[in-house]
Amino acid sequence: MSILTACPRCGAKLKAPDAAAGRTLACPKCGDTVAVPGGPSARARAAPAPPPPVHRPDPDTEGFSPYAQADPELPLMVTEYITQHLMPGERLIAVTRIHPMVMLVPGIFTALGLLLGLGIVAGEKGIGFVCVGLPMALIAGIALLSLLVQRMTTEFSCTDRRILIKSGLLTTQLREMPLAKVEALLMRQGLFGKLFGYGTLVFKGSGGTRRTCSNIEEPFAFYKRVQEQVAAAQGSK
Repeated sequence: MSILTACPRCGAKLKAPDAAAGRTLACPKCGDTVAVPGGPSARARAAPAPPPPVHRPDPDTEGFSPYAQADPELPLMVTEYITQHLMPGERLIAVTRIHPMVMLVPGIFTALGLLLGLGIVAGEKGIGFVCVGLPMALIAGIALLSLLVQRMTTEFSCTDRRILIKSGLLTTQLREMPLAKVEALLMRQGLFGKLFGYGTLVFKGSGGTRRTCSNIEEPFAFYKRVQEQVAAAQGSK
């Protein structure tokens, strides 16, 4: 390719080879010197300035709320309600819920009542069983639904500063007890709790306050995490 230029004195249009880029040549008509455009200096002037570096936050430290510092071993069932109500720098240690086995008994009575009410067990002549089965299914079904809603809306949490108990569907209640105020921990586990892995944990605080985590999943694991945090909080006084 040729480089097009013009003589500044006579205005003659000239063509120069690519090898002459950045050099000065003599005009063949008037003899005046003509600077051929191009060369490293011209390309450097024509090159656009590089864009400013874009700051990208570190995914481990920036771009996240300081309230969302959760333990990596926490289950996936952690709700946003608890994490949104943590204090700055507070860390979530353990979370548990009501064990689903608490719905076993009302579930059995609901199923039995439906069987009696539909006449599957009683047969065509068992009108008395039908009259008993339908109310039984209704009452047990209400109890089953109540326990299901309670399990889905109740959450027991332990942070490095306090115990949090969130409950309620239409109106949410959040109760807490600072770890530094915990005086005693009581674990209760009956026969079915031992068989199916649930139990009740009671926290006794100063001034006679009590917080109860009833029929929770993995009670001993939750008890251990809470006990560790209570010892750390009271040992740092």
